[in-house]
Amino acid sequence: MNLLKTFVIFLLCVLVFPVLAGDCELSTSGSGNLDYKSRGNRCEGIHPKLVGAYDIELISAVTTYHESFEKFPKKFKLQFCLPKRQRNVHAKVHELEAKHFYIMTDLDISWTQNCGSFVWSTETVIQSLSGLGIYDLGVLMRLKGTVPSIKEKIVPAVLYHQKLPSSINGYLFTFKTNRDAELEYYIRRGRTEIFKSSTPLLTRKNQPFQVRWDTQQRENGNYQLVLKGFFVSNGETIYQSVRFYHNSRTR
Repeated sequence: MNLLKTFVIFLLCVLVFPVLAGDCELSTSGSGNLDYKSRGNRCEGIHPKLVGAYDIELISAVTTYHESFEKFPKKFKLQFCLPKRQRNVHAKVHELEAKHFYIMTDLDISWTQNCGSFVWSTETVIQSLSGLGIYDLGVLMRLKGTVPSIKEKIVPAVLYHQKLPSSINGYLFTFKTNRDAELEYYIRRGRTEIFKSSTPLLTRKNQPFQVRWDTQQRENGNYQLVLKGFFVSNGETIYQSVRFYHNSRTR
């Protein structure tokens, strides 16, 4: 059993940690110029990753804002706002469903007062990956730590390509479980529960699922999303906490 545990830890370190840590030279995709590597102001490309390593994992937190387009955008953009500028914002952009194994880390974020932003070219990698569009991507901006945790602290990002919205009306939190599960979720402001799921949420092994919260003009500040439930196969309990900062304005 100890040998098995050692082997699993080794796999996690080799296949997961380099991607999250932003080591741009460790791609093993064999895709040539599309490999995950340094692109100047970011690490971007194709990098296979281990699937189903965590019981539950937060993989994206973005606003519900959507833009349409006729011609594929030359640039994608993201922005987020905090009460004050923070140095330790760990950003990751990747596919919600791993079809191409696209990932981007080590973003050189630009700051205007307390809002961080980043712009990157789609011509370098994304346009070479058939079917990969802006809303196939997830964005995760961690404020604490670089690896998945049952207690996450994040700020949701606005993902867009042309016009930044003037206000934030809702969020989409995307998760995965490594086995079929049944969950309920609620959102708290301090100790007060302000939203709760009305029906159980059924998840499927390694399939992304989303929790949507329409902010309904809630005041700016810190909130907590909690998911609780169990795995269908054996009744083992699941818990996930996501503390996040909500700012209704984008400027």
